[in-house]
Amino acid sequence: MFRKVLAITVFLLGSSLTGTSQEWLIASSESFLKANSKEVKTSGEEILLIDLFKAVDPALSVDLASWEALQNELDIKASKSSDQLQLLRQIFQKSHQRLFKKYEQHSSFNEMLTNGNFDCVSGSASLGMLLERYGFEYEIIETDYHVFILTAK
Repeated sequence: MFRKVLAITVFLLGSSLTGTSQEWLIASSESFLKANSKEVKTSGEEILLIDLFKAVDPALSVDLASWEALQNELDIKASKSSDQLQLLRQIFQKSHQRLFKKYEQHSSFNEMLTNGNFDCVSGSASLGMLLERYGFEYEIIETDYHVFILTAK
């Protein structure tokens, strides 16, 4: 639960860093939820995190092929080895190879998936979801102008 609250905080921080108004964010999330009601889990009414991050920039259509390819590659690596430190290195390295092409301030999660432009928010969100998937504990650190992830493994 704590991690989900932190992830939502990153989402909201990302929208504020990109200059998104609260009114637009509320209207956009309401229309996104109506259009994607099948994406909402009935147990606990939780939105899948990837859909929440995609909702920040709904005008940009996104193909999740690069995200799914990254997860598939990491799933194979995770199943072949029990070395957690090596898996952590692979998560970082493969994320940069497949997703993080160019650091550009105020890039959205959708831009990262579409053309590789990322910022501290979209990069931290991606790494957080991957760390969560493979059982790593992490903390999202937020400063006045930056967000990053810290893991202890």
